[in-house]
Amino acid sequence: RRPGSYPAASFAGGPKRLRSKRGSSHPTVSYATSCISWRCGAGETSTVMGGGTIDAAQTALALLWNFDARLGRVVALSLYVSGMACAIASLFGMALGAWIAVVRFPGRRVVIALLNTLLALPSVVVGLVVYLLLSRAGPLGALGILFTPTAMIVAQTILVLPVVAALTRQLVADAWHGNGEQLRSMGARPLVAAALLLLHERMALLMIALAAFGRAISE
Repeated sequence: RRPGSYPAASFAGGPKRLRSKRGSSHPTVSYATSCISWRCGAGETSTVMGGGTIDAAQTALALLWNFDARLGRVVALSLYVSGMACAIASLFGMALGAWIAVVRFPGRRVVIALLNTLLALPSVVVGLVVYLLLSRAGPLGALGILFTPTAMIVAQTILVLPVVAALTRQLVADAWHGNGEQLRSMGARPLVAAALLLLHERMALLMIALAAFGRAISE
């Protein structure tokens, strides 16, 4: 018998297990049904059939109720990575967006169009670019951070940065349109005016940071 091939068996009454010659058990696999089993925090084994939404929900609730240690570590790592990426992207993205909003320079319209286009940047593309940069054959392979939380933070920062910059630029541009004349009459330079507008719109910036965090944590 070829490796991985098993005799046909009926699935009536749920998945069954077959005994090999050595007495070890093997799961019976069907084209129509796939069965995944793992151990919950309470020590019970939960079985999730393919497409079994109710079973999956029950297993998820059991893991949350029993506060499985492995689940806690996974959640903590996800929050840490997304939080760090959001903080770094907010620091640079808000400064960049405010600068683009108040400073006039050649090619500004092209930069704004590119920034708005990057709002739809696919996460797969970002992951592939980061992988090629950080792999052993890549230009940053010597850092040795591939498949580490640091690499995930880098990827999510690249993914979130255009969101923060584009939304901040629009926010500061609207505020500059209403208050720019007053700030110029007081002698405020563009960068100082941008900083003042960021301070004035701090609650809206908080909403931008939350939107960026939602974009990061969803990946």
